[in-house]
Amino acid sequence: MTTGLQVRIAQSREELFRIFRLRYEVYVEQQQKPLPNADSTLRIVKDRLDEVATNFYVCDQDDQILACGRSTIGTWPEVCEGPFSIPQLEGFRREDFYYISKVMINPRFRSPLAIPSLFLEMYKDGRTKLCPFGIANCTPKLVPIYSRLGWRRFGPEFFDPHSGPQVPILLVAPGVDYLQKTRSILIQAAYDFPNDPFYLSWFERVFLGQEAVLTVCEEVAVQQLVPTNSRESSISGPQPKTILAGGPLNSPSEAGQEW
Repeated sequence: MTTGLQVRIAQSREELFRIFRLRYEVYVEQQQKPLPNADSTLRIVKDRLDEVATNFYVCDQDDQILACGRSTIGTWPEVCEGPFSIPQLEGFRREDFYYISKVMINPRFRSPLAIPSLFLEMYKDGRTKLCPFGIANCTPKLVPIYSRLGWRRFGPEFFDPHSGPQVPILLVAPGVDYLQKTRSILIQAAYDFPNDPFYLSWFERVFLGQEAVLTVCEEVAVQQLVPTNSRESSISGPQPKTILAGGPLNSPSEAGQEW
C-alpha cells in the first residue's frame, strides 16, 4: 500500500512515550475512562503487556503519529482469559494467537489511510511470526468495521470494567479465500504467504452459523431494552464513513478514537 505514510515499530523510549501519551489523550482525556494504569502526572497510559508487546505506529512526513496499535503473541489481559478460553480453541497453542490491542487514531490528524496501513503491517508481522490466528476484542459498534477487514466474532459479548461491552473476534490469517470474499485490504499481503485452507475449514466447521446467531440474539436483547424512539434516533441522520478497499465503513465516533 503506497500511501506516503510510514508504519514503524517503536524502538526507543521516546517513541514509546509518544504512543503512551496518545493513549492517555484518547482514553482518559477524551473518553474519560477510569484506567488504573493511567499516570496523570506524566499523562501516559501503559500496562504490563507493553513489557512484551510490539508497538506499531503510523506517522506522516512530519513524523506526527496518526495511529498506533500493539501486538503480543499468546498473551492478553486477564479480562480476556475467560472469553478466549473456550473449548473450540483448546486444540491450538497460545502461541498460535497474535493478540492485537490498543489500536487508535490520533484525533488531531484523522487520516483515512492510517488504520488500513497499520493493520496491513500487523498482519504481515503476525504471518512472519507464524501465527495462524489474529485474536482481539472490540466494542460492538466496531464489529462491522473489523468484519470488513476479515475478522469474525467467535463468542458472546463480555464486560470489561474499564472499556465496557466487548466482543471477541478472530482473524484466520491464512484464510485467503475468506479475505477475498470480504474484499479485505489484507489480501494485498496475504498472497505473499502460504495459503493453508486447514484453518479456514476448521473455523467454518466449528463456528458455522454461530456468528449470525450471536449477532441476532444480542440485537434482539438490545431492542428489548431500548425504547422505540431511541432506536429511531440512533439510526437517523448521516453517518461518518471511512473508505477502505472493501467499501464504505462506519468510522469511530468523534468522541472516541479507539479501535
